[in-house]
Amino acid sequence: PMARADSVWNDEDDESSSDGNQPLDVDKPLCVAESFALTVTVLVLLLVWAGVGFWNVHAPGESELCTAETLGLQNRTAEDKSKLLGRCHLLYTGVFDVLGILGKVYIGCAIACSASVCALAKGVSGVYRGEAGSATRWFCCAAMADVVGALVVWVPSLLFPEIAVYASGGMEVVHAYYWSIVAGHLGAEVANWTSGYCAASKVELSLAVGSFCLLGLFWVLLLDAVRNLVTISVWKPDYEHVEGVQ
Repeated sequence: PMARADSVWNDEDDESSSDGNQPLDVDKPLCVAESFALTVTVLVLLLVWAGVGFWNVHAPGESELCTAETLGLQNRTAEDKSKLLGRCHLLYTGVFDVLGILGKVYIGCAIACSASVCALAKGVSGVYRGEAGSATRWFCCAAMADVVGALVVWVPSLLFPEIAVYASGGMEVVHAYYWSIVAGHLGAEVANWTSGYCAASKVELSLAVGSFCLLGLFWVLLLDAVRNLVTISVWKPDYEHVEGVQ
């Protein structure tokens, strides 16, 4: 009986092999294209999140936060007070007063970069359908969208580090006197300091995430432009045998 059972299993294995049920090979050009599309999508979504984060910052009034009493500077020299209060005022003129513009710039860059994802998705869809001509055209469009998107994010990536300097300078003043402020002040002054601390922290987080995304998008889009050109010319997907997401 055991020998008979073994022969039955062997017959089934032979039948499955004869049916051609072999594991599918990964189409590497298509797999790389899908990976780039996913990477750009994640960076674009993070950039949108950073832009919306700017609009959710609610800073206290400049006259309420940038005072010697609120920041705990009563015992500092006149020169130190002037320097540290100047940094606090710079936090407003360089950051808080332009938050709406910063958010629009981030979201605008995200929209510009999403064009590359849309074109790349169309190209990948053409590969799935076995339409080499359509896929090639969309990969070409994706390459051009990559170059445009890289240029769009290049300028803000140069400007935003300067804004980050203003934010970090203002945060340095707020951080430096944390315990003295909490221990020595009550009521409205603590409330103003806490609001300023939270607002500056949100700005720092949005700037850090947004700057990382801008830099990442710049290089990823340039690499994807080269990959699109290579996919069009020499490293083509197997249009006849691609099945499913790679």
